[in-house]
Parts: sequence; structure tokens; C-alpha cells
Amino acid sequence: MIKDYFYGQFPEHLQQLEYQRPNDVVRENIMRDSTVVFFGGRDWENVRADLQRIPDIDRPLFILCLLMVVLTDQCLYSYFHDHYSNWRSKTSYPKFGWSGFGPHNENP
Repeated sequence: MIKDYFYGQFPEHLQQLEYQRPNDVVRENIMRDSTVVFFGGRDWENVRADLQRIPDIDRPLFILCLLMVVLTDQCLYSYFHDHYSNWRSKTSYPKFGWSGFGPHNENP
């Protein structure tokens, strides 16, 4: 069930979140990732608006899949950094957090 959702509806639902692109300096010089986008905002201030876009029936699976994607991304970056660029190039999942003068990842 979760596998079907993850590969089926999750990518479509993920696209419905509100994204913010960091400025050029953060994207190109700090993160070195031209595709990076953030969702959620500081302390996931956009949680109601983000989850409201997901059908009620799919919301629990969406949250679980979103948590797993964020955890995987953050763990790979922190503990398996040699493999992180390969992960990013294949997934380009959005970052959970926000950007100001630099990137700010939120805790899942």
C-alpha cells in the first residue's frame, strides 16, 4: 500500500506544496544546487496550507512519505555526504525549511 502510494500519488501530491526558491547567492554559492526549493517555512508555518492541498484520505500516507524523504535527505547529507550529490541528482526532493541569508533546514 505505501509503496503504491509513494510511487503513484505521492509525487503528484508533493508538487502541490508551496515552494520557495532561495536567492541566487544561496542557491549557487552556498548550496551549489540550482534546483533547490524549500517548503514549510520556519517551524513549518505553512503546515495548514500545505496539508490542506492533500486529500484527507491520503494525508496520513503523504505525511509518512514526506517524513521519510526528509529524513533520508538529511541523513545522507550528514552521514553519507560522499553519496549525497548522487541522491540529489536522482531525486531533487524539496528541502524542509526556509532560506534567508542562508539555508535553514527544519527538524522533521
